[in-house]
Amino acid sequence: MILNNPKAHPHELCTGSALPSTSGLPGPGQSVALIAPQFNNLGHIGYRRRQVIAQNPHLISSYTGTDRFISDYAQFRQQCPGFVQHFQLDDDVQILSVQPPFIQCLFSQSEETTSESLPSIFRYGMISDGAHKFFSGATLNHTCVYFDVLHRWQPILASWMGRQNAETYTIHFLTLFSTIASQICSADPDIQLSSFHEIISTVVDFSDAQRSGFEGAYVRFMTDTDYGHRFQMREWALDPQYQFPSHEEHHSVARGLLRGCRQHWRESVTRISNNHHIIPPDRKSEFHNLINQLYSSFCVEEFEETMELIENAFPNTADWLRWWARTEHSHLLFPGLREPSDAWGELPGILKICDLTNQNI
Repeated sequence: MILNNPKAHPHELCTGSALPSTSGLPGPGQSVALIAPQFNNLGHIGYRRRQVIAQNPHLISSYTGTDRFISDYAQFRQQCPGFVQHFQLDDDVQILSVQPPFIQCLFSQSEETTSESLPSIFRYGMISDGAHKFFSGATLNHTCVYFDVLHRWQPILASWMGRQNAETYTIHFLTLFSTIASQICSADPDIQLSSFHEIISTVVDFSDAQRSGFEGAYVRFMTDTDYGHRFQMREWALDPQYQFPSHEEHHSVARGLLRGCRQHWRESVTRISNNHHIIPPDRKSEFHNLINQLYSSFCVEEFEETMELIENAFPNTADWLRWWARTEHSHLLFPGLREPSDAWGELPGILKICDLTNQNI
């Protein structure tokens, strides 16, 4: 009776008020007191009930105490093996990352139409963004890829994040890199580092914590994991002149794998242009023309000249422009400021697709 009615209190078990009627008619069911005389004692019923629940953790409910979450979590891990990829609650890192095994299987699937035999779901790169209102006191951070069959972006790794700092973002991206590498290396042990770079190239917002977390995750992946060592040894085997990068060089490579979200840039431009204290209504078209010229700058000199034109024409935009001109932001967004060796040059069309769909994530 306890197994079938784990939420029934000793009093309810004794009276039968919480048990279904054996006759199928409305009313109380059979009392446990009919089993043996000692079950007329509520204390004895409670003792036996605690014994049964302790022996069957899956019966844990709100009646079992303040440790319910730990037991529920352990039960969930048993019922859904491989779903939780990382769980950590520290002073600096608070994160729970999940990924269905089905998604992991897709990481190693390639199609003939995919350039250089990359897994088909990575042909358009990845987008990472956060839903700040999904939880009341935390953020749902998710990394998405584009599924052709669904015609939309879908998450391949979702993380509950209790801290919005670089350390927590590092764990999210490190988990992402590790799960991808484990599948693609199993499918193709000879995959090269350049292909892995194309796979993990990611569009992000302009959060300093997210950018730093991505860079930190890449450094840790390349220096602390077997898969990172394997990629570097593969490069050395192909070219004995290959020099193993330093931490600073790994950071530089990671920065080249990131792109800023143009949707965030457009929204920022719209907000500033609608502020009539900064941009007079009759000069809004002039401002937008200069902004388009700024984005289309081919080199640093042209970029700086356009910046100066905008500041002179609209002095109240100075602080806003300087924020976007910071190296960590401008190199993510403006094509004219990117490094010539940027891996994204091999992925034509990705920015256009990401821009059109990022707002729907």
